[in-house]
Amino acid sequence: MRCHQAEIRDGTEEKINCRVLQKNIDENERKVFDRVNTVSSCIQRLDEIALRPNPFSTPQFIDLIMDAEQQEKRLGFKERIESLKKLRQMRSNGRHHEQSQEQRVPVEPGPKRRPD
Repeated sequence: MRCHQAEIRDGTEEKINCRVLQKNIDENERKVFDRVNTVSSCIQRLDEIALRPNPFSTPQFIDLIMDAEQQEKRLGFKERIESLKKLRQMRSNGRHHEQSQEQRVPVEPGPKRRPD
């Protein structure tokens, strides 16, 4: 890891910087995970009250974000994709009880009703 090499080369100040950076990365990953949980709960509630539920599961939504990152290739996209892969794995492992979300199919709207 780059941080380890910096510790050997430059001493204590770099050790502290690496620890601070790693702490920030860990904190940001936790915040992203918490926000994805919040979004997932909101989507689930909207699905309960909506006439047409959302056709995407959380892992599918994360896949869409990864695809967008891959296409845009903005600075740091590889790291964001790796973080999203970890997040997708955590979400997949923590969500066994959802109703076959991987197999959800979009619902087509029915014929429009005429006002009586």
